[in-house]
Amino acid sequence: MKKLLLASLMIAGAATLTGCSISPTYTVRVENESNRPLRATLERRPTINEIISMDSAKVGPNESRILGPSTARPLERVYLVIGDRTDLHALPESVELRRGEWVVTIDAGSMTSWGTYELSVRKADEPLVEDEADAGSDD
Repeated sequence: MKKLLLASLMIAGAATLTGCSISPTYTVRVENESNRPLRATLERRPTINEIISMDSAKVGPNESRILGPSTARPLERVYLVIGDRTDLHALPESVELRRGEWVVTIDAGSMTSWGTYELSVRKADEPLVEDEADAGSDD
């Protein structure tokens, strides 16, 4: 009985360690509904002073681009940062993301908002990137 309990605990411990070692994946479709071209960057921030760009794209007016899939370490903060290099007075807008697939819609900020842009974040309804296993099949 003790051997069975010990074996069960070892399997549960191994499963827990394996689950913690899997790096979360982030994929974002950026939809630019503003009238300006923007730079969208997917960043991970391992420490407060360290920023690592995972993916980046220029997104023109009324265009969309997919960033990722990109992985980060567990517990790292991941942000989507939106900026306009032509407006030197505007600070970049950013939003923290959780693991998974997201759709971020960017619109021009309203007269009453403090930001240059308004960001709307929602969970993706459908897969943003085709699975490699599905890509090869012609069913």
